[in-house]
Amino acid sequence: MKRFLLGVAALAALACTGPAAVAADGGQAVGQRVYTYAVQIDGNGRIGQIARHGGPQDALGRELAAEARTWLFSPDTRPGESSGAEYHTFLRLVVAPGAEPGNYELVSATTGPAPRELVLPHYPVREQRAGYEGTVVMKLAIGEDGRVLDAQVDSVHGKVSRSMVSAARRVAPQWKFVPERVDARPVSSTVLWPVCFLGAASSATECAWNGPEAQRYSSKMVLALDPVARRVTPLAFER
Repeated sequence: MKRFLLGVAALAALACTGPAAVAADGGQAVGQRVYTYAVQIDGNGRIGQIARHGGPQDALGRELAAEARTWLFSPDTRPGESSGAEYHTFLRLVVAPGAEPGNYELVSATTGPAPRELVLPHYPVREQRAGYEGTVVMKLAIGEDGRVLDAQVDSVHGKVSRSMVSAARRVAPQWKFVPERVDARPVSSTVLWPVCFLGAASSATECAWNGPEAQRYSSKMVLALDPVARRVTPLAFER
């Protein structure tokens, strides 16, 4: 993990689990956790297979996977695809701080491609000392090979300088992903991916951001705009 003098720049999923930010002394901040699963969804919108993608399997992870198996998804049938196709995507579950087996709160559950290789942007020292922190949300066009074909700044939240925006824009084209698939064929994706610049004394709540339709998202929320399958079953807070 790359360290900085006063704070860090963090990606929403530098790893498949763990907090969105790392303290300047190298210790991990307590916060939301991410569990990512490789899932196969049939033409009826049901999960046929689910397996943890990255990170060790634990009791909470097994419980989350069992709950996900009960959900219904809506496959996105694209031109040229048969209605009986199998959809392979990655289910990203974010749980609230303090989650444990039998007692957890789901913050979000989204589908889309999974990160394979992410590079941290540089957090300018001058901005750290001046108290600049916030989120740069990148809009990524991801090709069938998992490479970033285009990276644009979608929005900026918090006290963010031009140098911080440039830092996020500079590294985004270097990122690599595991693409979604329809049957055996990989497909391209468009994703909103937050990059959090966080001071050492601040919490990850400073990196919340506004997505489509003015919805408020946490620092760990990643949003695919065109996933091969979307969750239909509402979470508790959505009911």
